[in-house]
Amino acid sequence: MGKTANKNEIPYGYCHCGCGQKTAISKASDKRLGYVKGEPKRFVKSHSIPKSVLERGHIARYRGINSGGIKTTEHKMICERAIGKPLPTTVQIHHVNENILDNTPSNLVVCQDAAYHKLLHLRAKALKTCGNPNFRRCRFCNQYDDSKNLTIRYHDGMMVACHHNKCRNAHRRSVYKSIRKTLATKT
Repeated sequence: MGKTANKNEIPYGYCHCGCGQKTAISKASDKRLGYVKGEPKRFVKSHSIPKSVLERGHIARYRGINSGGIKTTEHKMICERAIGKPLPTTVQIHHVNENILDNTPSNLVVCQDAAYHKLLHLRAKALKTCGNPNFRRCRFCNQYDDSKNLTIRYHDGMMVACHHNKCRNAHRRSVYKSIRKTLATKT
């Protein structure tokens, strides 16, 4: 037989994800991607999985389905079947247990837009961190607090800034102080 690609005995010229598919021959060298002209690529297109994704326990972003010639995702198709009609393009699907491969109907929530989807994640993180889903995190001191004690700014329905005024003012003072110090050293 020929060369082997690594210790796991994946044959030379086959995808390193373990799927068993043959890889394409590289037409040009690319150091960033690790391609050598004339040599087989390490992965079939879209089979290389970033290390950060593997560490979180996800094997793939979303499972794709070809339903009647239309490409869609498995979780979207399950929601459409449960509702009985196609979903609008603006909706997003939230996975309650945050495992994107768990597409059981009880784990899926249809969100009308990205703002609502983000709100669900914010509330889940607050509940997990401080025990109160209504608390928000100050972007300067990173402490969770009641929204009555925070200044919250919104843009297009999404929260863009959340902070204690005291923390923001302290941050601004330190920034201005460093600017004045820099300008004083230049003169």
